[in-house]
Amino acid sequence: MAAISPKVVVEDRLPVIKMLPSTEIEKDIHRLCFVGMHRNDLFSTFGKMTTSGIPYEAIIANAQFFEQYISPESNTMKNTTVVQLIEQHRKDYGHQLGSRPYEKKVDYPKVVPPAETIIPPAILTQSNDGFLKNVFFPNWDNKPAPIPAVLSLAGTPILSHQNMAALIANPGAGKSSSIEAICASLLNPDCDSLGFSVAPSCRGIIGIDSERTNPDVWNSFYRTIVRRAKIPEGTTIDNLILAGMRSVARLPERIKVIEHLLNNHPCSLLLIDGAGDLVYDTNDLAQAIECRIWLREITVKYDLSVFVTLHPNPNTDKPRGHQGSEICREAESVLLAKAFDDDTKIITTDFQHGKNRNNGKLTTAYRWSDEDKMFVSIDYEDMAAGKKTKKDEGARRDAEVLAKVLLPPPTALRRVDLIEAMMQKTSQSEPTAARKIKDMTLWGIIKKHEDGYYRFNMGE
Repeated sequence: MAAISPKVVVEDRLPVIKMLPSTEIEKDIHRLCFVGMHRNDLFSTFGKMTTSGIPYEAIIANAQFFEQYISPESNTMKNTTVVQLIEQHRKDYGHQLGSRPYEKKVDYPKVVPPAETIIPPAILTQSNDGFLKNVFFPNWDNKPAPIPAVLSLAGTPILSHQNMAALIANPGAGKSSSIEAICASLLNPDCDSLGFSVAPSCRGIIGIDSERTNPDVWNSFYRTIVRRAKIPEGTTIDNLILAGMRSVARLPERIKVIEHLLNNHPCSLLLIDGAGDLVYDTNDLAQAIECRIWLREITVKYDLSVFVTLHPNPNTDKPRGHQGSEICREAESVLLAKAFDDDTKIITTDFQHGKNRNNGKLTTAYRWSDEDKMFVSIDYEDMAAGKKTKKDEGARRDAEVLAKVLLPPPTALRRVDLIEAMMQKTSQSEPTAARKIKDMTLWGIIKKHEDGYYRFNMGE
């Protein structure tokens, strides 16, 4: 039985696959313009066929069939029978191997349409049906309308439409206060919201708290509306729902409650204080992946963005378990709330696991106010500059004490001897001792005189 080779035949512009005897292989070769082609030219021609409407399977079948007769080393035909057929073909049509065929009418339809006729792959035309209905294929006519960031911090966007952000914090660092501040920003954009700001286009917020008791949740509700948002007690609030779910012990019930709220109260922002409560075990990778997929799913299903809080591992800034890692991998931004000094705390993306995918690094600061009975914002740059000034002042005082020990008047030492004395006194390396001498000189604590000796500066 003769071998068969696949061949594409165009009938009424609708391509189909037919199997023809190998005795017509020269017709295949001529019709597809493969006479004497180099290997790269052969597959380039196949590439052009993708815009002609020919089924992908037919193109691949032909490509694989003809490729087997081509030697990658020499780019020449390697099958004797095929070479003989092509030689006969050359005699019949009057052109050389390696050259393009002469213009001669043949009775085979052309497979490459005119350049102006481009037919997209049929698979893309079915994107509204079946398994492709949720796949987005960008083209020049379907650019999505720009949507402002749902949430910003210090004027910098941190959470865009249908994305997720995460805040890592130890107990007492202010993660629940951050949730309250975000809610208050929705209710009163001019309030002290710890640097957070919610877009005016936000349809509403649903806040989920799985950790705190009902009295704690109510106090949080009061602080959010009355203290932080400055809205009178008793005012009707229709764009904010806070749900304490500590009594909803079982995970499937929690998920059911959250989806019920989202179904019946459309919102733009879902806040989850304690994302570790969305799995049975934060160290179970399968559960963490399933939770991450569910969070992504609800951003699309309910057309919203998600902001969650996470606990870190002990004595680190890394989010706890696989649950924390998977959420942070998915998140558009990852922030850390931590202590800056005894009185002040900061929220920052500038740490090992931090990120703000579409914007730069940022840091804000806040401290507890006994008068307001809540955290209040402070200027981070001023605070950081003040701390640096205090640090510099302390370092200068320490340097002055050390200089008096090394150079008590009227003692004078050359630089090499002063470095040696400092190394013996402080057990520091030579470069560190040399740097300290330079600092003492710049601060005016010691002075190098014309004789080349250093002395304690009595004028300071």
